[in-house]
Amino acid sequence: IADYSRYYWTLGLSFLLIFSFTLLYFHVKPPPEDNALHRSRERGVLLFFLHKILGAPLLAVGVSVRLMVDAVITNSKMSNFAALLTSCSVGSSLLILALTRVLHYGGVKHRRSFPPHVYVMFNFWWFTLSSFSLLPFFLIFARIRDPVTSVAVYTGLTFALCIIESCYTHHLQRHFQEVPDDNEVEHLEPNNTKTYEAV
Repeated sequence: IADYSRYYWTLGLSFLLIFSFTLLYFHVKPPPEDNALHRSRERGVLLFFLHKILGAPLLAVGVSVRLMVDAVITNSKMSNFAALLTSCSVGSSLLILALTRVLHYGGVKHRRSFPPHVYVMFNFWWFTLSSFSLLPFFLIFARIRDPVTSVAVYTGLTFALCIIESCYTHHLQRHFQEVPDDNEVEHLEPNNTKTYEAV
């Protein structure tokens, strides 16, 4: 007999997990000059393929949710395959979303007028993205087979990334409202003559 409280907790957290991926997908809206499609042909092609590949792990996330719900209904533990699929699907989805941000903002130009804490926040942003993207793969070794615990952990991880990234981008956005002069731009890619303002 299914525990209805666990059942509805699993459904609610699963919805939040999927909603978190939606937020992460649509959160990044770079200006035209920073869009990977405009920066170079190679970046545009890679971005196109990443968007195509992203559908596979997101589909696997949906399958994982169904397996977790089935485990709750039958009042049993998740199989090793279901636990592995959940970790790999969530991790792969987050990793691909992080790579799309790298294609948009990786190697952009920084202004010399930026205060020092802005550079620190840039580095923490990249560190946070990479850490949250790789953490689900390390959770494979935790062998989380309880469905409610599993969906709670991965939902918390994904939703926390949404909150943290929103705080970063909200704080950094005001530093890019003014267009810098040419002599205020620090070129991080000497061979690229194009000026980028946002990170």
